This record gives sequence, structure tokens and C-alpha cells, in this order.
Amino acid sequence: MSIFAQDRCRNGIGEPTMSLTRFRYFEKVARYGSIREASERLHVATSAISRQIAQLEEEFSVSLFERQTRGMKLTAAGEILFEHARAILSHRDQARSGIDDLLGLRRGHVKVWSIEGMIKDFISPTLALFHQKYPAVTADVVVASSDEVLAALLEDEADIGITFDPPRNSRITVAAQFPAPLFAVMSPGHVAATHQLLTLPDLTRWPIALPDSSFGIRHVVDTAARASDVEFRPSVVSNSIEALRGFARAGSGTTILTQASVEEDIERGMLTTIPISEFLIRAPAVKICRSKDRELSNAGLELAAILKQQAARYQRS
Repeated sequence: MSIFAQDRCRNGIGEPTMSLTRFRYFEKVARYGSIREASERLHVATSAISRQIAQLEEEFSVSLFERQTRGMKLTAAGEILFEHARAILSHRDQARSGIDDLLGLRRGHVKVWSIEGMIKDFISPTLALFHQKYPAVTADVVVASSDEVLAALLEDEADIGITFDPPRNSRITVAAQFPAPLFAVMSPGHVAATHQLLTLPDLTRWPIALPDSSFGIRHVVDTAARASDVEFRPSVVSNSIEALRGFARAGSGTTILTQASVEEDIERGMLTTIPISEFLIRAPAVKICRSKDRELSNAGLELAAILKQQAARYQRS
């Protein structure tokens, strides 16, 4: 007997009761175009996700995905179900937030997406402070690129996003921000470390590693490079801050990151930073954002307020 037949028997009605879990798995596969990626994000076995997708396709008697060599692409029917699945999951979250609000801050849940460089010295201590005040409130923290953080806010996947110098968007409001200048980063023994100030043209003299195009840092660097008529040909492009730090630690070249991203390596004497003149004129900023379309729960509002207080400290430092 199928799951749907079992559901019909249990409920004594002709229509099955579809699990929200099924919609959640389907939505993640549709979002990332890959069962493997959805599995990593959800911490669920690929076989379990495949099984739930197959059951949805059986229920609707249509194919929801085209299986391609590079991943999964939604069919026309899949596109329709994707929009409805997102709405259903959003309404579920809103209902949960509403019920949590009735209980005040005795319980609740907040979803935070943040760029990697802000986790250690900003997000982690802020969440520790928040948890001391509201121990029953839980939080999901997702580390992502700036583009992914913005997409999560716009697609109702995140309550709060911490991102790097994002482009203006009419659907995004900035709750707080603080300057985050970019520095040339290298090992203390690198020849560039003998300089007191560097320019972008200077950095073309050595191998360089840069974040990929989904990172706000890369957008800022590329914009400044065009203005200075500089063309970087990076030896390494990565979506991992640790990979960029590792390239610089090895002494083979430089990278461009914020001070906060390399503070631990600087303390250990493994990396050093040199100011870049183009970023002294106008320092880019880390911004705490939320979607104008999403109403935050009491827990979300309180966490946003604490993040804003912490950002004010960075602003003064």
C-alpha cells in the first residue's frame, strides 16, 4: 500500500494529506537544482529526498523535474508547484511565528544568513548574548555568499541577512551597517608585506586569489579595478574564505579580504594586512538586512535589535 493510500485510510477521506516535509524537500531541490545540494543543506539522505520527489510526481501524475547531466531542471508543472510550495512553507513559518508571539519570547525560532567573515567575531558572540537572554529561542545560521544572502531574504528563506555592500533593492531594508575596509592580505614574509600602503595596480604584480562573483567583496573589487583601469587575472577563484586565506598563508601570493576575515591568522603571525588606497576613500560596509515583505516575529525583532547594538560598537571602533 502506498503512502498516499495509507493517508486516505487514516483520514477516511478521498484526498491524501501531503506532508509539509515533502514540499520542503521538493522546494530545496528546485531551488538548488540538485538532489545532492539539497541533501547537504537539509542534512537528509539523497535517497530520502528522491523518494519524496517520486511520491509527489506520483500524486500529481506529472514529471516535476527534467533530469539533466548538470542537475535537475523544473518542468512547466514543476514551476507551478514550486510557487505554491514556497507559499505553503511561508504560511507555515508565519503561523509558527504568530503562535510563538502569543507566548512572548518563551520560545521562537529565527533564521539568519550571513557571509563567512562575520561569523566568528560578530554573529557568534551576538547569538551567545541573545541566547543568555532568551534561552528557549532557537536559531538557524547559514553561511553563504552575499548574493546567496540576498536571495534568501528575497525568497523568504531568511529572517535576517548579514551581507557585504549589497546593491540597492527596493524590497530590502537595511537595519544597520558598519564600515568594513578591504585590505591586501599576505604572509609576513611576502615582498608585498614591506609596503605601508598598496594600490590595486600594485597587486597585479603578484599572484592573487579572489572570491568568486557571488561574493560582495568581488563586486567591490571588480568595480574599483574598472575605475582604476586594472585587470586582475586571479590564480585562484574560490567561494571559500578559508581557501583564500590558505593561498595567502602559503606565501605564493596575496588576496583581498576584510580585517575581520583574517584576524585569527594575524594573531598567530601567519598573515598580515596592508591598506589599499582605493578603499580608504570609501570603505565598503557590512549591512544587516531584512525583507520588507516579511514580518519578523518577536524573536526576530529582538535579535535584529541586538545585532543593531553590536553593529553600533563596530561603527565606533
